[in-house]
Amino acid sequence: MIEECKDRVLNSKRLAQVLKDSSLNGERFCFVLGAGASKESGIDTGIEMARKWGRYIEDNQDVFGKENVGDLKGKLKLDDLSKAKSEHYFDIYDFRWKGEPQNGYHFIQKCLKDVMPSYGYYPLAMLLSQGKHNLVITTNFDNLAEDALMACTAGRPLVIGHESLISYLDFSLSAPIIAKLHRDHFLRPFSSAKDTGALQDGWDNALNKAFGIYTPVVIGYAGGDHSLMDYLKMPATALRGLYWCYLKGYEPSTEIQELVCKKNGFFIEIDGFDSIMCLIGNKFDYTSPDKDIKERMTERAQTLTTSYVDRRKQLMTEDEAVENILKKEADSDKAALDERIKENPNDAYAYFSRGYFYSSEGEHNLAIEDYSKAIELKPDYAYAYNNRGAAYNSLGKYDLAIEDFNKAIELKPDNAYAYNNRGVAYNSLGKYDLAIEDFNKVIELRSGDAKAYYNRGNAYRKSDKYDIAIADYSKAIELDTDYADAYNNRGVAYNSLGKYDLAIEDFNKVIELRSDDAKAYNNRGLAYRKSDKYDTAIADYTKAIELGYKEEKVYRGRAEAYSAIGEHDKAAEDLKKADELRLL
Repeated sequence: MIEECKDRVLNSKRLAQVLKDSSLNGERFCFVLGAGASKESGIDTGIEMARKWGRYIEDNQDVFGKENVGDLKGKLKLDDLSKAKSEHYFDIYDFRWKGEPQNGYHFIQKCLKDVMPSYGYYPLAMLLSQGKHNLVITTNFDNLAEDALMACTAGRPLVIGHESLISYLDFSLSAPIIAKLHRDHFLRPFSSAKDTGALQDGWDNALNKAFGIYTPVVIGYAGGDHSLMDYLKMPATALRGLYWCYLKGYEPSTEIQELVCKKNGFFIEIDGFDSIMCLIGNKFDYTSPDKDIKERMTERAQTLTTSYVDRRKQLMTEDEAVENILKKEADSDKAALDERIKENPNDAYAYFSRGYFYSSEGEHNLAIEDYSKAIELKPDYAYAYNNRGAAYNSLGKYDLAIEDFNKAIELKPDNAYAYNNRGVAYNSLGKYDLAIEDFNKVIELRSGDAKAYYNRGNAYRKSDKYDIAIADYSKAIELDTDYADAYNNRGVAYNSLGKYDLAIEDFNKVIELRSDDAKAYNNRGLAYRKSDKYDTAIADYTKAIELGYKEEKVYRGRAEAYSAIGEHDKAAEDLKKADELRLL
C-alpha cells in the first residue's frame, strides 16, 4: 500500500461486523459489484476475456491484418496481446468485434448463458430482500443477483438494465434494486472504450442520490473503465463512507488507493466474493440456505441449495479458492510471483504458487524449497504439505512424500488430494493394500473421481486381482470416456487374463485417442503375438520402436514373433539388442 493508505486496511471480519452494527445506527449499505464478483460463478473476468481475445487475434493476424495488429500492440504497449491486463479489455474488445457489434453482444450472451449464482449470492439476496441494504450497483451484465433473489427469496427486484430506465429509480422502495451501469447483456451491453469512457446521461445524478443514502461496499471492481471510476474520483462526488474489497495477495492499483484515501475510505482484504459474503451472512444468521429456500423450492432452487450447502462447508474450512487463483497465476506469470515475494518475503501464498509453477515445469527440487518456505510461514498450510509430497513423489522420495501427505490429512481430514497422492506413493512402494485403503477414501469423498478408480485399478492389477482391476478401469472410463490410460491399463489386465480380443479393442481405443502412444503399440503387439497374429504383432512392435519405445521387452517380443514365422536372422538381431539393453 502507498504510505498514506497503510493504516486504512481492515480485515474481512471487521467489515461483516460494521454491516451488522448498522442496525444500531440506521446506516444503509449498497454493494458495488465488478467482474470479480462473478468469477466464482464461472464467468471470466475482464482480464481473462481480454487475454482470450488477444490470443485469438495473435493466431489470426492474416484475418485482422498484421499491420493493424501491430498498431494495436503499439497503442497498448504490448508485445503479446494474450498477456493483456484488465485496462486493455475495452480496446481489445473494440478491435476483436470491429464491424460486427452484434457478434460481440452474442458472444457475451453466450458466456452468461446457463450460469448459476455462486454461494455468495445467497447471503447477498437475503440482505437485499430485507429492505435496508437493498441496492446493487454493478458494471456487470449478468443476472446473477436477480437469479439468486428469485430462487432464494421468491422476490423480484427492480432492475435498471438500461439508461433509459433511470427515471424509474426509486430509493424509497423496500424492494431490491439492481442498477446496471453498462446495461444488461440482452440490451447491447457496453464493452467498448467509447461507451465506457463516461457514464451515460442520468447516471451521475442517480448515483449522487444513491451515495447520499447508502455507504458503498465495492467488491470485484478493478476500475478498468472510465465511467464509474472517473465519477468516483470527481472532487464533487460525496460519499457517506467507502469500503473497497480487494483479493488477498493482489493490492489495488495506485489509482484506487489514492481514491479510497482521498474519500476517507477503507480497504478490506478478502479471499473472494463467496468468502466475504459468507462472513457477512454469518453475522446476519443467513446460515441455512436449505431452510430459507425450501418453502419456495423449484427444480432450479433445489440445485442451488445443494451447491450452496456444500460450498459453505468448503468456505468455512478451506482457503482453496484463493489457491486456485494463485495456481492459474503461477502457470502464466512467474515473474509476477518473483516480484511479489521480493516485495513481501512473508507471503506464504506466493511461495506456494511459485512452487506450483516449478512443479509444472518439472523443477521439483525448487518446488520443494518454495513449499517448505510456505510451510515455515504458515505451519497449518495443508495444501503446501500435499504439494510438497507430490514433488517428493515425482523425485521417487516416497517415504518423505508419505510424511507430508500424513500431515496434510492431519490438518484437513477430508483432503481427497492428499489421500490420492499418498495412495500413489504406497503403490510405488508396493504397499498395495495401504494404497487401496487410500483410494477407497478418495472415492468415499469424491465418488465421481475417475482418477481414483483408475489408481485403485492399478493397485488391484499389481496385486494380480485382474477382474477387480478391470471393474475399476471400466468405472473410470464410464466417468471419463476419453481416459486413454484407463483403456491402456484395462487392456494390460485383459492381456494378463488371456482375453486378447478385448485387450486389442482397448489398445485400439488408446491409439485412436493418442496416435503416438508407443506403449499402446507395444501392448497391442503382445496381444496380437499371443493370438498368433505374428505379422500384425511385428508391425506394432516396429511402430513402438519408431516412436521411441526401446525397452528390452519390445525387442524380445518382436524376436519371438520373427521366430514364429521363420525369420531367425531378424529374431537373432532383436535378441542381441534386448541383451544389450538388459546390461545397461
